[in-house]
Amino acid sequence: MKISYNRRLDAVATHANIAGVNTPNLTEIEAAIVRAVRDRLTHLPQNKRSGARVTYLSAGADAMAYRFPVNGIKVVAMLTTKGIRIDQITREKRYPKTPQRVHVELTEAQRDTIAKNAVSYALSAA
Repeated sequence: MKISYNRRLDAVATHANIAGVNTPNLTEIEAAIVRAVRDRLTHLPQNKRSGARVTYLSAGADAMAYRFPVNGIKVVAMLTTKGIRIDQITREKRYPKTPQRVHVELTEAQRDTIAKNAVSYALSAA
């Protein structure tokens, strides 16, 4: 999938301002977003995927030695017909041992399409 950035967003400079010990590179973030889209939207046809929103939250520190939150990254992306557009990169507090999260949020029309497909799959199996 092709990944693009919002015109108003300077991704490298924004990432550099946030980056710390625990923040992943932009390429790792992009790979996690693409992996989540491929894994979680398999039941949605390719032409109906545009409009879904993907939110990436980086992991916290590995060791409990950190008592306070560390700088993490929150990336908000939107699926378009041509690929994935990253709209926002912000700083997010991440506590020790919190896992990396990638949340995919569907539109109502996409949820209806998945529900219709599930019913048709169930009827064809019976």
